[in-house]
Amino acid sequence: MKTFSPVLAALLLLTFNAVSQTTAWNRLSAMGSRGYNLSNWLEAYWLGASYPNVLEYSRQELDALAQMGFRSVRVPILLERITSDVAPYDSVLNNAPFAIVDSVILASARENDIAVILVNHHGFELTNANWRTALPRLCGMWIALTERFRGLPRDYVFFELRNEPALDIHNDTLHILQQAIIDSIRAHDAERTLIVGANWWNAGWSLADSRPYNDAADNIIYTFHNYDPYEFTHQGFSWTGLPTGPTFAYPGKAADDIRAMFLRVKDWSLLHQVPVFLGEFGVSWFADEASRCAYIACLTDLCEVFDFPWIYWDVKHGHDAFGIFSGSSVRYSDLIPCFRNAMGLVDTVSTAGHTAAPRSVALDVFPDPVSDLASVSYTLAEPGTVLLTASDLLGREVAVLASGRHEAGTFSAVWRCAGLPPGAYIIRLSADASTNH
Repeated sequence: MKTFSPVLAALLLLTFNAVSQTTAWNRLSAMGSRGYNLSNWLEAYWLGASYPNVLEYSRQELDALAQMGFRSVRVPILLERITSDVAPYDSVLNNAPFAIVDSVILASARENDIAVILVNHHGFELTNANWRTALPRLCGMWIALTERFRGLPRDYVFFELRNEPALDIHNDTLHILQQAIIDSIRAHDAERTLIVGANWWNAGWSLADSRPYNDAADNIIYTFHNYDPYEFTHQGFSWTGLPTGPTFAYPGKAADDIRAMFLRVKDWSLLHQVPVFLGEFGVSWFADEASRCAYIACLTDLCEVFDFPWIYWDVKHGHDAFGIFSGSSVRYSDLIPCFRNAMGLVDTVSTAGHTAAPRSVALDVFPDPVSDLASVSYTLAEPGTVLLTASDLLGREVAVLASGRHEAGTFSAVWRCAGLPPGAYIIRLSADASTNH
């Protein structure tokens, strides 16, 4: 039987673009490569008096997601609506959501070594006209929340200041507002990792057009979202009115456009030497399954190439949403197989729970960054045909480091990169394995 391993890629920086390993970069590493959003729960203002729904997710479901291979969870919460709107804005009015965070989400995170992002979601509208009035309330709210969560570990619990600032507030104005919030938090907590994005609903191109924030702690991570092409990712939803039918091909024109946007974000990250991750992406339940999984593979492959951790929106909810399970609950048996493959989730189940299958290939590059010479080692769990290449961020191949049939084992190749322009390059390993059963 012929099987194909995933394509592995490593982003390698040549001298002069080395990234200093600040706390923010280390905290980004704690997020792992893949995560999920806990949506339609603690941000669900439409529940009214029934908010929050204690039973929306169970501790067992969160544990199962961790066992499937997710390493981070983003938790949207109605922070602006459950804290005081009266000066000094430093009171928590509804502790029920925080009781869930403490007893379910953080309990699961501690047990499973999961990074947690608490994000201000579905807040009140911010515009160029009202931001000055809103600013004292937002600063007071974040001071209250900083004190409320002071005891939480800083190495895996992060604050995201605002989800998807809209187009009604310009980036320059948003920068003033979020800088003031950052300064307010830092007066009470100098060590918590903070996460910020740009306007136009956290668009990647908008982030690339913005400027970084000042932070004495040098502990800010930047985020962007991607739902392009919107007519495809949001087709059929009752709340968009878009018709069903658009498809997605990978590779293809739409995939090329997404890659170009990712490249802009990566260039911005390297220019300012700040860490970035993809905080949201997803695709409609109404799209055909092959297109859905081609889209997910496109985004997760690009995140691997550009070294962006990703967080999917949203895993659980199916009909009229973005879910990856065929049923209404989080169960491994209901995980749509092509999503499992596109997301690189575990593909074996043991009687004790979910366990990751061994990788058929592994890739390591040393040192990073380099100047003239790099050593690239790779491991095959079984015999196969290998292609090991180096390319620039535009996809142009600059070197073939190894090719041909290999037996199982660990091998190394040397990349002589003297003379190449300083910048970021991709080392990519693909391998197919032929086994007889």
